[in-house]
Amino acid sequence: MADPSTTACTSSLFPVIDIRELLLRDGDAKALRECGEQLVKACENTGFFYVRTGVRPGLIESLSDAAHKFFALSTEEKETIKMAKSGKSWRGFFKVGDELTSGKADQKEGIYFGREENYSGEMPLRGPNLWPEVEGRVLLKDDVLEYMDFMRLVGLRLMGAISKALGAGAACLDAHFAENPTELFRIFSYPSPRKEEGDAEVFGVGEHTDYGFLTLLYQDQTGGLQVKIPSEDRSGFQWIEVPFIPGTHVVNLGDALEHYTHGRFKATPHRVIYHGRRATKKPRLSFPYFFDPCWGAPMTPMPLDEEGRSRTSGRWDGADPTQFEGIYGDYLQRKISRVFPQLFAQAIRTTS
Repeated sequence: MADPSTTACTSSLFPVIDIRELLLRDGDAKALRECGEQLVKACENTGFFYVRTGVRPGLIESLSDAAHKFFALSTEEKETIKMAKSGKSWRGFFKVGDELTSGKADQKEGIYFGREENYSGEMPLRGPNLWPEVEGRVLLKDDVLEYMDFMRLVGLRLMGAISKALGAGAACLDAHFAENPTELFRIFSYPSPRKEEGDAEVFGVGEHTDYGFLTLLYQDQTGGLQVKIPSEDRSGFQWIEVPFIPGTHVVNLGDALEHYTHGRFKATPHRVIYHGRRATKKPRLSFPYFFDPCWGAPMTPMPLDEEGRSRTSGRWDGADPTQFEGIYGDYLQRKISRVFPQLFAQAIRTTS
């Protein structure tokens, strides 16, 4: 296999799809149908694309300002809401190096959020969020809750359009997300490397695929997101930059959706790299929102279409995502156990 090289993003690989019509109560039928067809094509191609959602610009600006203010605090101040304090609800702050990707420590810090609710049952990933306070004022809460409400609508409408465009074979897909979808929102900060390492590549997040159905990502202008796709001559792979485009979110698919479609849709490997950022010393800020199946969704794929389309080999990690079994909640817990193994053992394994 050839070593991956890095090339520039092209619009043919990562189309920009305007989904604002999807978010209306009474969208134009023709426009909705065409939007669904565009989404399915993008899902079949690289599984990465841009969408224009019409999110309130002031909300992004306010979230960004508050996030920078929080991450500028000392580690001791940030750890007043550390994840260990949230128990099985899996919320709060983690410092650089705490989170693992493919067994290696990520060079990022962040805050985990979920749906805000008063929940005292035994199910993991549910409950109240941990909100930071700065100078006696609660930070981020109003903006995060507004943003998550909007992203939930986007996730529902995207999955609804995709389900409809897939046709009769996806008839049971709605049941995976229509009620009580699994929602995780994270704010990540990627500080510049602490020491120079010559020309060595330094990763904020190493190569990976996401777990569920959809990731809706706002990224700032700093750069660093890359996607791994086959090279033009199919002799190996290349890394493609996914740059910031004003007014858009990046959408990528997770393993559960690849599984559901027998590999027809692609959960494409991606990473965040520090390439070209040492001169500015500017932290990268990103807002990934994960819209995933409900906890009890069966990991049962849709019927194969008349062509029997499937992809069962060639993944970056050698895994076959079409072989998942059980319910989504159990599958998600197995994934989490590899990201925060110690925290998982302390907070979740003992209660589930």
